[in-house]
Amino acid sequence: MKKTLLALSIVILLIVIFLPQILSTPLGKPFFEKTFGKTIHAQTSIGSLRLTWLGPQVLKNIRFFNEEIEGTIDELDSDVPFWKLNDLGKTFSLENGTFTLKTYGNVKIEKVTAKVVSQSVTATGVSTEGGDVSIKGKIYGKNDIDLIAKVHQMPPALLDTLLKTKGLLNALLGSSMDAAATYVYNQGNGIFNLDLTATYAKLSLESEITKDILTLKAPLGATLLWHPELTDLTQGHLVGAKFPITLQIDPNHTSFPIRPLNLGRLTIGHAVLDPGILMTQDLSPLISLLTLLKKGSLGSSQIPIWFTPIAFTIDEGTLHLERIDVLIANAVHLCSWGDIYLPGQLNLILGIPEDTLESSLGIQGLPRNYVLQVPVQGPIENPRYDTGPATAKITAWIAGQQATKATGVFGQLFNKLIKPSGEDQEVPPPKRPFPWEK
Repeated sequence: MKKTLLALSIVILLIVIFLPQILSTPLGKPFFEKTFGKTIHAQTSIGSLRLTWLGPQVLKNIRFFNEEIEGTIDELDSDVPFWKLNDLGKTFSLENGTFTLKTYGNVKIEKVTAKVVSQSVTATGVSTEGGDVSIKGKIYGKNDIDLIAKVHQMPPALLDTLLKTKGLLNALLGSSMDAAATYVYNQGNGIFNLDLTATYAKLSLESEITKDILTLKAPLGATLLWHPELTDLTQGHLVGAKFPITLQIDPNHTSFPIRPLNLGRLTIGHAVLDPGILMTQDLSPLISLLTLLKKGSLGSSQIPIWFTPIAFTIDEGTLHLERIDVLIANAVHLCSWGDIYLPGQLNLILGIPEDTLESSLGIQGLPRNYVLQVPVQGPIENPRYDTGPATAKITAWIAGQQATKATGVFGQLFNKLIKPSGEDQEVPPPKRPFPWEK
């Protein structure tokens, strides 16, 4: 019995001593491939292994794939000891990698080399379209990073995959981008600068980070050109834009908590979004209002909506919207102002100005800047329009005008009694001239 236990102990000891070599053989390699695949979340095959207790660890002819990406790596070396294989990503050298992004039309990044040694990080690669990317800097720890990245004519799909934005960045930016980024972060403080020019978008960001709160050092500017993928992104509600869509954010009183990410603490002192003219084929959210104005059908599959620039502030997660005016189908002038509680609860006023009341319903004699107010509340996906009071007023005005024509003095007196008194003083003044008036 003792001899059996001794023999068994010797066998176990030998297995432990030679475990790296055993896993490097064709017999043990499948077990290592399965474990390595779980680490990188992909099915993996490895041509050859050379594992040792103290290192280095050498993996050659690696192939891997999952639903999003597939790739090959000629050689991956690491000096980590065998019992710290989970730290393989913290110090390694990668030679001649090729990565194919299957969910983005098989966009390919190839000739990838990367090295992480003694906190120093370098990585380069090229795309099949002729672009290139380079990253260099130091990573001292999770909360101590100093990196510079440059990208030239590279597909945004690569960034989309790395940041796991599920196609959003790829849809916004287009097929190619140039970018220069600097990220310095040390225990909650640092800087983040980004200049990006893509097929359909531009962004300029200069910021600093203090106690994990990002603030702007200069105005943030962004421009977006409309392209067909945005129609899918807006679920078909918008189908085009006549002009570039621009956004300007003033640096004063603007802060954005990044760790943890918290929209409830987002603050923007002043910003202006200028959509210009957007094209839509879905006015269903406004049907009840347009029916009230006898504009149930505007007779076009693509309806233009002309916006004045949208000025707003954000205070602790509440977006305060200044008055905006819109012209729908070159026929219906509306306006709006109020609050939006992020991410999407509305507490707005939708206004029907005097010129629309006159042109659509023939109501005359209202003050020039008068606005009939319709409260809008609820979720942005399905807001509630309280049109009851507006309907009652419109009915009374029309009746008053008819009485004026029919009964003379009595009708004029009745008409005066139902005219608004002081309500227009609660309405933010229009910012004229409107774009369609120029």
